[in-house]
Amino acid sequence: MKKLWFVQRSVPKLLTTAKNKTPPERGLEVDNAPDGENMTDTYYRARMQIMNELLSFCMIRSKDWKEDRKPIPGDLVSLDSAPATKWYVSWVVETELNKGDWHRYLLQSIEDYELCWWENVGIEVYNPQRVREMPSWRWTDRQFKFVDKWNRVAYKDNDAYIVLPGKIDFDGNSVILDIRERYGAGHDNPFHYSETFKWKKATKAELDAFYKRGCQEREKWIELRKQKASA
Repeated sequence: MKKLWFVQRSVPKLLTTAKNKTPPERGLEVDNAPDGENMTDTYYRARMQIMNELLSFCMIRSKDWKEDRKPIPGDLVSLDSAPATKWYVSWVVETELNKGDWHRYLLQSIEDYELCWWENVGIEVYNPQRVREMPSWRWTDRQFKFVDKWNRVAYKDNDAYIVLPGKIDFDGNSVILDIRERYGAGHDNPFHYSETFKWKKATKAELDAFYKRGCQEREKWIELRKQKASA
C-alpha cells in the first residue's frame, strides 16, 4: 500500500491508498490502445464533462452542492479543508464509522480512478439528482469512443433527423441502445426502439442495421396508430 502524509488542521494525518481495490479499465490512452476484451482504459472525457459542469457559472450553481447529509456510496463529492490532491473531486465508494463517531470515506479520484481512504476532512456532496441525470460521468474513454461510432452511424451515415439516438445504458460488456422519435414530431407518445449489443465487439455495419430496423419499426408503429385512430 502507498502511504501519503499531510498536515490537516495542524494535525499530521496518514492517508492509505487502497491498492488492493484497484479499479478496472484505467491507465492506457484509448486512441493508442489495441482492440480486445482485456484492454485497459482512461476516464479523461468523463472528467472533462464533470469539470465543465462544476466550473461553469460556479457561483450560480453553488446551490447544487449539498451539506445537509453525510456522503453515501455513489455520491460525487468535493473535499474541503484538505490538501490539494487528485481526490479534489471524487466518487464515494465506501464509508465507515470509526470509534468516536468519526466517519472515513473510500474515495475514487475522477482523475485516474485511484482509491484512497480519507477522514477528518470536510466533504460536500454534489446534487445527487444531477448525478443520476449524467450517467456518462462514469463512462470510460473506450465507452465514449463507442458512442462516437454510434453517433457517426446515425447522424453522418444515415442523416438522422426525425429518428435519433436516445438513451445509452452500459452494463458491463453490454449496452442498451435506444432510438427515439424527435420531440415535437407530432405524437403524444413518441416512438422508442431498443436493442442490446456487446459494445466492445459491435461493428458499424451492425449499428447501421440497428438504426435502419428502428426506422422500419417506426413506420410500422405509425401505420398501427393510423389503424387504431380510424377504427
